[in-house]
Amino acid sequence: MPAPPPTGPLVTRGPLFTDLRALGVRPGETLLLRTSLSALGRVCGGAVSVVQSLLDALGPNGTLTVPTQTGGNSDPVRWRRRPVPEEWWAEIRASMPAYDPAVTPGDGMGAIAETERRRPGTLRSAHPQTSFAALGPRAAAITDGHATDCSLGEHSRALPRGRRRRVRPGVAGEAPVPSAMGPARRARAARP
Repeated sequence: MPAPPPTGPLVTRGPLFTDLRALGVRPGETLLLRTSLSALGRVCGGAVSVVQSLLDALGPNGTLTVPTQTGGNSDPVRWRRRPVPEEWWAEIRASMPAYDPAVTPGDGMGAIAETERRRPGTLRSAHPQTSFAALGPRAAAITDGHATDCSLGEHSRALPRGRRRRVRPGVAGEAPVPSAMGPARRARAARP
């Protein structure tokens, strides 16, 4: 049986840009984004269109930052989300590939974060579990020096103070997104 056709509006770069402006995204900002592509509806061009719209909204002086975390790059004894049998632990420890910011994919961070991570010019922090990727003039300041003993604390370089905005389109429990994304989709724009 074929899948039913999608309902709701088709989301394209133009309306995405307009909605980002309505959420308060302005040129030159540093934006930390965590989102669900599927929650945005049917996006023409998928994650590539979303990233391009974000970069358009931020302009050449803005910086887009996304989580590219790799929680599976840890001791399996601590795996709670996807536990494995204890008899596997030694083999996992012996054979787990080393974290490489250039090639290690994010773990459960979504298509938009993974699309930005792979985009030419994007920098990624060196933390083996809680890395962030950033693209824009402040990318190096955000990603450099992410100490391995400070994953997400106040000393984390991934979250610089001042001139930043957090947007979480499609995250449950957030305020509605205007216009083409439709009232059923959720978003949050807040100054931390």
